[in-house]
Amino acid sequence: MKSKTEKGLSLLEVLLASSILLIGFLFLLGIFPASITGISGSQNIYSATQIANQLLTLYSNEYWTLYPAPPTGPNPHPPFTHGTITISSQNNGAAKNESYTYQVTANTPPPQLVGGVAELDVFVSWKQPMGGLGGIGPLEEVEASTWVTK
Repeated sequence: MKSKTEKGLSLLEVLLASSILLIGFLFLLGIFPASITGISGSQNIYSATQIANQLLTLYSNEYWTLYPAPPTGPNPHPPFTHGTITISSQNNGAAKNESYTYQVTANTPPPQLVGGVAELDVFVSWKQPMGGLGGIGPLEEVEASTWVTK
């Protein structure tokens, strides 16, 4: 117990305040890797969506040239095309390459839409990086589809 003439903090009060501050700083440091992973994941989703939309536009314009007859049966046409697109970017001076695998397919329309209509699907997938350790996580996928008419 301090008397009224003593000024300052005791060692116990300083240690308690320091430990509370340390716990707070450690909590804040723990948030950063999760936010960086989230930002990276949303960049991958954005890139995959852009790739899917570009492929959808390209193949919906060329569909009836490639396949003049409308599709029939459960899986009428093999995938139009598939492959890998690698996007290179710079991040704080370090080169970063992301690979996206894509597949473009056509499906049979519902019976009420048969005759000059086909469903065009684009699937774009990639491996999502895990944390800041450079590990590879699960396979992620974006799907885009549209109806193309003759």
